[in-house]
Formats: sequence, structure tokens, C-alpha cells
Amino acid sequence: MTGCTPELGLDLSNLQRRVVSVSRRTDIPAWFGDAFVEKVKAGSVHYLHPYTREQLTVSLDPDDVSAFVFWSKNYEPFLTHIPFICDSYNALFHFTITGLPSVIEPYIPSKEDSVRTFQTLSRLSTPKSMIWRYDPILLSDTYNFQYHARMFSEIAESLAGYTDKCYISYIHLYSKIRHTVMKVSQVQDTITSQDSDLLYFMKATARANGMELFACCSPDMLDYGVRQAHCVDKSLLELITGTSLPFLSKRPTRSGCGCYASVDIGSYGTCRGGCIYCYAK
Repeated sequence: MTGCTPELGLDLSNLQRRVVSVSRRTDIPAWFGDAFVEKVKAGSVHYLHPYTREQLTVSLDPDDVSAFVFWSKNYEPFLTHIPFICDSYNALFHFTITGLPSVIEPYIPSKEDSVRTFQTLSRLSTPKSMIWRYDPILLSDTYNFQYHARMFSEIAESLAGYTDKCYISYIHLYSKIRHTVMKVSQVQDTITSQDSDLLYFMKATARANGMELFACCSPDMLDYGVRQAHCVDKSLLELITGTSLPFLSKRPTRSGCGCYASVDIGSYGTCRGGCIYCYAK
């Protein structure tokens, strides 16, 4: 049985099961995939609460997990574990591919390598369980309409048939990253008429490649026909698991977030990707 395939979703009659996020706080598939799988096989994982520093324990027994929601910029080191994960669990995969240069994403694979990995992961799981994230969108004189239109089109065309969802968001210039980002590129943080043209272009391009466009934590985008994203999405998880999940309630993590409840087992400050815009350093 393949839990990652919607038609073969696992029985979730026990409504106490959790959705486990792997992880918004770090890139576990890229850097800690082997250790994660060891914890899965052991049946539980310990992690520190990000604010109280209390050690918490989460069961990873298949009977206790509704689904894993994975987040990564590089699944290549994790591909060998996908058959094991999908044999015992339901899973949703967020895969960020922006094509941004190494001055911004120093230790992230190239666009071409990332696309190949995305295609492989989609074949190992299912296109319905795949979400392409073009996130964040940096807007500046260098990274302008022409840049993003070209990059978005190239990636969207390469991923056609491998997913039906694309999530986007603008960069959020938190105080701790603003100086670093601005040293590399004078990024704007307000919407202009050029930005609205870009959103309309992205929406049309996504649709032409069989994808729907969703906005993550960027409510201004909703005025341009982009749909609200739910990165931990009850409806999508119900599709993947093949059952109703009435116990899942909305639990946004910040302004504009549409996520439902999950338990995140990652730790801030551990990702080795080096992205200059990262809020989780």
C-alpha cells in the first residue's frame, strides 16, 4: 500500500492522530533526512519548544500520524527514503524552486537539478501530493518583472504534469534579515502596478501548465485573483488520506496564514541552506 497515493489513503478512524510538519523551521529532507527516518523507525522524536525550550515528545507511530507535511528546497538526499515513507504514511511535499542565484541561495541546488528531483519525487509519490513553491518573490531592479516572468515560465513548463499547485509569496523583510537582504539587492516591500502585472502573468502561466496559483501569507495578492493558500491544508490532506479529518482546526502561524493545525518537529537555526532571506536562522 502506498500512503502517498490518494486512492490508497490509510485508515484514519482514530481522530487523535496528528499532522506532523517536517518542517517550517529547518530543511529536514535536505540536511537531516537520515536522522528523521531513524526517529520514524524508533517510533517517536524529541524536540525543543521554540520559545519555552521545553523538551517535547511526538509519537511517529503510523497509528498516531495522520500525515507528514514535508518542506524542502532539496529532496535529492531524501529520495531513497520516499518508498519507506509512502508505504506506511500519507505525505504532502512542499518543494521550493525559485531559480535564484547563489548570492541569495548559497547552498541550494541549481534550478535544473531541482526540477529533476521534483519530477522524480512526483513519480515516487503522486502529483496530487506535490506543491511547487515559488517563494519568496524578491522584487527589485535586478529581480524585476522580466526576470520573474522568464524564471517562473521556465520552471512552470518543466513541472507541468508533475503538480497542479503553485504557492507564492512576497519576501517578508523581518528586521533581522533586512540589512543582509538590502546589501545584495534593494528589494521593495510594497505592491506596484508592475507587481500586479506579474501576478496576472503568473496566474495565467500556472493555469497554462495545469496549475492553480495560491498566495501564502500575502493577503494583498488575493485582490488579483490569486487564491488563499493553506500550506497545511485540510481539504488537500483529506484528498490524500482518502478520509474526513474533522478534528483539524485552523491554526495560523502569522498574519495572512491559512494553515490548519500541525505539530512541527524542527528546530530554528539548524538549516545549512544559507538563504539570505530566511526567517528561521
